[in-house]
Amino acid sequence: MLLVGLSLNTKATTFIDDVFAELKKVTWPTAKETTQSTIAVSVMVGLAAVLLALLDWLWGVIFKILL
Repeated sequence: MLLVGLSLNTKATTFIDDVFAELKKVTWPTAKETTQSTIAVSVMVGLAAVLLALLDWLWGVIFKILL
């Protein structure tokens, strides 16, 4: 019932047609690009985790000394 209503609505059909037209313009990454991006993000997240852990430890030591 909903699909019949949408198909009769010219604004909805125009919007859906525009969405599909834009999706045809999209360039999807290759498997190699996806793998490289995943590795780069994983490395950066790991580095950020190590940095935050070190800062947490450092602030803990500083506050133990101060208190």
